[in-house]
Amino acid sequence: QQTQTMSPEDTASSGYQEPSEILKRLFLPPKTPGLNLSSDYRWLIYTGQPPLPSIELLARKEEKLAGLRFDPVLLAPSRLDYCFDLKAQPLSPESTATSLTDIP
Repeated sequence: QQTQTMSPEDTASSGYQEPSEILKRLFLPPKTPGLNLSSDYRWLIYTGQPPLPSIELLARKEEKLAGLRFDPVLLAPSRLDYCFDLKAQPLSPESTATSLTDIP
C-alpha cells in the first residue's frame, strides 16, 4: 500500500488551505526543550523536542497489539518518541551549554 501526498492543486480543490505564516508562528511555535539532570547532579541536559506530526502521518493506518500501536506497512511503532539538538551544560556559575554531535 502506497501513501499518496496531495499536490497543491489537489489541496486547493478539496478546500484545504495552508495557514498564513503569521498563524503558523502563533499556533505552531517551537516546543520548549526538555531538561534532564545527570545522576551525579553535575550536568544539565537540554533535549530539543520534535515538531508536531503532520496530518498525513497521523492519518496513516495503524494496528494495535498488546497495547502497542504499530504501522502494519513498516512493521514499526506508529508513534516514535525521540529528541534532537542535545546540549549539555555543567552546573557551575560560569558554564555555557555545549552541543552534543555525532551521537548515534
